[in-house]
Amino acid sequence: MNRFILILLLATVLLSCKKSSSPAPTPKKDYKSLIIGKWYYTLDTLKENTNGGAFKILSTLSGYDRTFYSQFNSDGTGVEFYNGSSPFTYSISGNVITYNFPAQTIALPGGSVTDPAFTKTATIRSVTADQLSILYYDTTVVGNTTTVDYEAVYYSK
Repeated sequence: MNRFILILLLATVLLSCKKSSSPAPTPKKDYKSLIIGKWYYTLDTLKENTNGGAFKILSTLSGYDRTFYSQFNSDGTGVEFYNGSSPFTYSISGNVITYNFPAQTIALPGGSVTDPAFTKTATIRSVTADQLSILYYDTTVVGNTTTVDYEAVYYSK
């Protein structure tokens, strides 16, 4: 009888143990270190949404040669080569990247033009050792019209 009670007690203890229903936490990606390096453009897609309507694809560009790239340095500086060179500084918080482009004077035939300094924020959608995807978005409101532009840029090393 004592053996039966002991077995019953052990069975009760084993069956009453709480099982963890939550999965092990996924380690956070270290976007700051993964983004460092020279990333070559592979695909650039621009979509537009006006007043909450359906998205319209404005352009899809591919077939870039290796002269179109973004370089991210470990000190928070970088340069974008896309129809000219544009230096920038950047910071990353989670998967959000903020670029700061200084004012830049561009020489043109017969004169020059100065682009004002600006900041743009984007979302790092994915990054691996050799693939990077960044989503840029801008919202413009003119009168009663709200336009949202989404640009998804894909890079490879």
